[in-house]
Amino acid sequence: MNRLVVIALVCAATLRTSGQTTKTLVPAARTPTTATFDSVRSFALPMPCDEQGRLYVRLQMPNEGTPGGPLLRLSKTGVQEAEFDMSGAVGFNVFAVRPKGGIATVQDERGYSVVNLGPDGRRESAVHLDAARFFPFQLAVFPSGEILLAGIQRGTRESPHSNKVFTALYDARGHLVKQLSLDQDPEIERPNESGDVRYVGATTGEDGNVYLMRRASPATVYVISSTGEVVRKLVIAPPSAGQTPGAMQASKNKLAVLFYNECTARTCKGASYTVVDTVTGEKLADYVAGGDVGGAFACYAPDPDRFFFLQMSGEHRLEILEARPR
Repeated sequence: MNRLVVIALVCAATLRTSGQTTKTLVPAARTPTTATFDSVRSFALPMPCDEQGRLYVRLQMPNEGTPGGPLLRLSKTGVQEAEFDMSGAVGFNVFAVRPKGGIATVQDERGYSVVNLGPDGRRESAVHLDAARFFPFQLAVFPSGEILLAGIQRGTRESPHSNKVFTALYDARGHLVKQLSLDQDPEIERPNESGDVRYVGATTGEDGNVYLMRRASPATVYVISSTGEVVRKLVIAPPSAGQTPGAMQASKNKLAVLFYNECTARTCKGASYTVVDTVTGEKLADYVAGGDVGGAFACYAPDPDRFFFLQMSGEHRLEILEARPR
């Protein structure tokens, strides 16, 4: 399912939901970047950022059904630092951020391999995966080198026409350690059969665990250790009942989740944001985007809460919008 984001406008009213005051996000600063393009249709999710606030951006070009072109790394001041070739990558915008500004992708090289690209965009290494007979939607790499992959196994010997959920942990050499069974698997397998894929995002937290989110309401985030254990499960209620998650960003033991009122194949409307404590699962704040706040949710920074969005200016230049609560 297309997870592209366009500017979503919502009213700037102050709401109250589940006893939580919902504050409004308003523009605080705009930073032009050095990246310019003649035409860009939108931006592809996931759009992660790293601990230094650098953004990793995949663009959607006109007349393309999937993200096209390279992946860009932008500094928090808007400077284009690197360009990663994604032409051989498998899956819909499937990649993971590595330490020091590199990324990892999944490529089909006589079987799936996780290919590591360095901070300068050049290929550094590749790890061949065994027993990888599935289509990937989520990829995360642990600081110790283990790899978590989630996707759809299209047909098994027992059910050749089924779309089964597949979540697996591989060691740093690509050997399958274990296949995970999560309690929500049956719930997302049913929509998978009709093409409604419920994978949203996966990110590695500062605690060394991977946070894997699925599209449900309330949002469900599994916190998974490098040994493949589910350390805890976060169930995150949206600001308004019925909203579904579209993206998440983690920073300093906090998780910011983007929720939408509704989505079609090409657009999503009604953006709200919830911040929770990643250790306790406690809801810390709810926010709604003001009328001047929109674009692709690109980064989150806490203490105080700041949200960063990527937009396209009238001069065909990418622009970073910082928004803060009012």
